[in-house]
Amino acid sequence: MYKVFVASVCLWMLSGVAIFAQEESADEDMDVKESVVQEGEVPSEELKDIEKILESKDEIYAGGGVSYDPAGRRDPFVSLLRPAPEQVARIRPKGLPGVYINEVDIKGIFNWGGQWVAYIEVAGGEKSYIIRIGDKLFDGEVVEISKNEVVFKQRIEQPGSLKPFRIIRKALNRGKNEE
Repeated sequence: MYKVFVASVCLWMLSGVAIFAQEESADEDMDVKESVVQEGEVPSEELKDIEKILESKDEIYAGGGVSYDPAGRRDPFVSLLRPAPEQVARIRPKGLPGVYINEVDIKGIFNWGGQWVAYIEVAGGEKSYIIRIGDKLFDGEVVEISKNEVVFKQRIEQPGSLKPFRIIRKALNRGKNEE
């Protein structure tokens, strides 16, 4: 019992010394700050700079002044469990703009008014279209038409791919070849 009493008295005395030392150092800090300001050693320009730094720090803590530019990379702060907004299923428009390149079958290529055009069928022959260079499809566009093939530029919506597109060549009556 005596040892516990002595230990508690020692702890009490040590804590009192620590509190007294803290009060003394706080008083010394206040004296130093007052002496610096009173003696005029810190120019007002430097004080303004310090105030600007402190204000910008407050702005950062409030969430302003900080931005992230992914520059084509995946944003590391977006959850991987939710699809990206551009990957959410887009509504396919009617007509040629709603046709995927892999649904296209080339049925004929001919010269019309000095320009090559292609006759295509979609969805097993249910619909057919005449396409020209520059026509847009749902996942790409027509880049070139020659007398034997049609070249498409298909958009790739995968963030990790090196190129954002792929060239697809569809030959007349032969199927398709990819580069």
